[in-house]
Amino acid sequence: MKPLTEMQHWNSQYDPRAARVAADAPSRLKSAIRRFLGPTVLEYMRDYGDYLLWNVIYPQFLSTKRGAKVLEVGSAPGHHLIRLRDVFGVEPYGVEYAPKGAELNRKLFELHGISSNQVIQGDFFSPAFQSKYANHFDVVVSHGFIEHFTDVEGVISRHLNVLAPCGCLVISIPNLQGANYFLVRLFRQELIPQHNLSIMRREAFCRLFNKQEVTPLLCDYYGTFSFGLFNSPPKSRRRHLLTVCGKVQRLLNATFRGLFGARGAESRYFSPYLIFVGTKAR
Repeated sequence: MKPLTEMQHWNSQYDPRAARVAADAPSRLKSAIRRFLGPTVLEYMRDYGDYLLWNVIYPQFLSTKRGAKVLEVGSAPGHHLIRLRDVFGVEPYGVEYAPKGAELNRKLFELHGISSNQVIQGDFFSPAFQSKYANHFDVVVSHGFIEHFTDVEGVISRHLNVLAPCGCLVISIPNLQGANYFLVRLFRQELIPQHNLSIMRREAFCRLFNKQEVTPLLCDYYGTFSFGLFNSPPKSRRRHLLTVCGKVQRLLNATFRGLFGARGAESRYFSPYLIFVGTKAR
């Protein structure tokens, strides 16, 4: 598989020494904000895409998966798997190529009472991994992974290879088309070549699964709009602008939640993500 992003980039994203901070900071921050604003206001200011994913989409497909073995491909830092365990009672496993990412994932797992052995540091595409874990996991998920490759259908087929028959496949990618394309150019245009933009239209994204041994259950945009899709270099002046946008986003989240509820208002121009959910053939 030819990646569009090198390991050096991914290693630079993770600092295993920050595991304790990463584990504690979200709960402390939420506690402080909840005391100030109250739980109802805080809930409505929550990222709207996050609400749709965890309160609308995931419950449709994962509520009956208690005890299931769930593999996340490209799992660092590990928060997503931990949350899946906490919300749906699944058994989380991660595979991570970048050594620093795998180390951070292991430390976060340990801090949350999950065995560090459930993080596999290695090449997901290697024949050894694909052979050892063929038809092994009940659920396979990846978020922001397949768009970093040119042979995307080949990447999807590797996901399905390690998924058990009748297992659930969940793949989501960012939508860097439409208005989001101009915003990513504004905040961090150097990231654009690291992404396969050609698959970031619903029709093109859904076509990726047509030749796979999987029955589609959902294939669509989700989230109405989010500045959380973007980032900027640490010392860039654009970072200050993005901080202001993040504060505006909280008001947008509350507005979207009030106007659209669980329905969303997805579009090719503004929605931050696309998601596919399907069931592998027997």
